[in-house]
Parts: sequence; structure tokens; C-alpha cells
Amino acid sequence: MERELMDEAAQLQDRLTEIYPELLLPQAVPLLWLGPVRPVLTVGVNPSPRDFDKANRFPQKHTNQKAVDWAKTEAEQAVRKLNEYFLSGNVYTNWFGKKNGAKMEGFMNGAGYSYYGDSASVYHLDYVPFATKKRMGATGLKEALFQLEEIRALFQKRIDWLKPSQIWVFGADVIQALPGVNQERVQQVSDYPAVSFGTGSLCGISAVFVYAKPGEQFLGLGSAADSNGRHHGSYGSRSSLREIGALISREIERLD
Repeated sequence: MERELMDEAAQLQDRLTEIYPELLLPQAVPLLWLGPVRPVLTVGVNPSPRDFDKANRFPQKHTNQKAVDWAKTEAEQAVRKLNEYFLSGNVYTNWFGKKNGAKMEGFMNGAGYSYYGDSASVYHLDYVPFATKKRMGATGLKEALFQLEEIRALFQKRIDWLKPSQIWVFGADVIQALPGVNQERVQQVSDYPAVSFGTGSLCGISAVFVYAKPGEQFLGLGSAADSNGRHHGSYGSRSSLREIGALISREIERLD
């Protein structure tokens, strides 16, 4: 099934390249998920072009090579690399953070999870599995891509294959785009009211929806202070990230 998913993603990548020739990073290959399959899955927007700034992090194709031709010989190696992510010591830490550090790792540590080490219990998937030349929000094509039926179908197939026990989704834009979202409630984090979260299900799986992106240091919140007088800039510190994750986790337990 992994090979089938990679072949389908490669076909979609070639189609997008034909429609939007300046959109995708030419040497990039589909990143279906990142890390060994674990109980908890985090979901973001799409891979960073910096995921491909090191030749040994992921396989790369020739810039003028079709993805389907690349997949014929390299798909299995690529899947092995995907499954080794967070074990390889070659993680893009500007988004995920270092072990016991800040960014996504700090947030998930607060919630009781980690991407790293023997007790790791979380891995990652991006809704759009293709690296773009610019960040997604600057492409001018985010909405078109998010609503593309092939993108939605590929996401659903990946979730069906991976079968996580729980999913954490980050960012209002991603939450609004995903198929199969069922939110039962949305509320503010008590001590960090600029961040909201919801609970419910995604594709029939228990899910938490966080209306912020810890990997971007909560840049979307702006430079003002929240209703408690806490400056938004402080939300991105390691201690704040851990506390926000812990507060959400405790509230989920209370609601259950």
C-alpha cells in the first residue's frame, strides 16, 4: 500500500507541475508522512523547501525528471527514509524543534508526547505532501490546492492506511480544508486566550484542532498582548509551549 500511495502522489505531483509550473520545488519528491508509524499523528500544511536543503535527508529527483519516472526506481527507498525520520538525527528542527526543545516538540511534550527517543509516540503528516518553492501562504494558490479533490482524496487514503489513535491538527487554514472534520466544541486556552482549540474527530478518529502553529512560533497572533496582558511573543518560548500543550491535554481529559 505504501508503494501505491507513493505512485499516486507522484502522478498528482506531475499533474500539478503541468498546471502550475512555478509552484513546486523541482527536485522535491512526495513526503507522504514523517516518522515511524506511532499512536499519535500531527497534521500541518506542507513540507518546507528546507526539507530538501540537505542531500541526505530525503531522496531527490532530477529537476527536469517526472515524479512518476523517479518513483519507478526510488519509491521504496523514499518510503524507508520517511519511516526513519525522527530516528535519523537529520530532522528539520526549525519546524519540529530539537528533542525536549521548543517548537512542535515543546508543545507536544506538554501534551505528554515526543517525536524523539525510545518513548516517542508521535509522528507527522502534511495535508499537501509537496514542497513548494515559496511558503504555501505566499504562493497565491493555497485555497485552490486545499480544495483540490485529488489532494483531499490522497489525505484520506493516507489516514486510512496509517490508522492513528489520535490526530492533532495545527492551523485554522488546515482545519478548514480537511475532509471529515467533526468539531464538537471550540474554546480558548485558559491562561493563553489568544490560542483556541477544538475537540472532535477527523475521518472518524479522535482529534484535537489547535488554531495556531507552534512550529512558526505563533507568528499569526501578531505582536500585541492577549486579554491577560501576556505578550503574544512570549507564547513561542519553550516553557509557554509546554504549558499550552499541557493545559489543552488536561482540558481534554476533563471533558472526556
